[in-house]
Amino acid sequence: MGGTPWTLRLSAAAENDYRLILRWTARHSGEPLARSAAKTLADVLEQLCADPLVPASMERSEIGRAIRTIEHAGQPGKVRHLVVFRTTTIRGQRFVDVLRLLHASVDCRHPSGIRQ
Repeated sequence: MGGTPWTLRLSAAAENDYRLILRWTARHSGEPLARSAAKTLADVLEQLCADPLVPASMERSEIGRAIRTIEHAGQPGKVRHLVVFRTTTIRGQRFVDVLRLLHASVDCRHPSGIRQ
């Protein structure tokens, strides 16, 4: 999408999810994989800021109004997390609001999976 660039905003829950993902990965898979996970998550978030409506992102109306997800693969071919987000525009400024970073096994439709 052209025009004004998108600004990334992470909710407090998404920031906490990010820390927990990296801590868990470091503890169970080692620091090198935790650094790799941080890099690949950053790449996905950067991709969203370039174009949040990329074909890889999916509208998820069953979760909530204007909610989308995109998959994050910690390792090639293995979907590990879903980035749950929405886009908003306030006074002409466009935002990608990341609501949660959830393990792919979490049922996003359940209230404990995502809080808006």
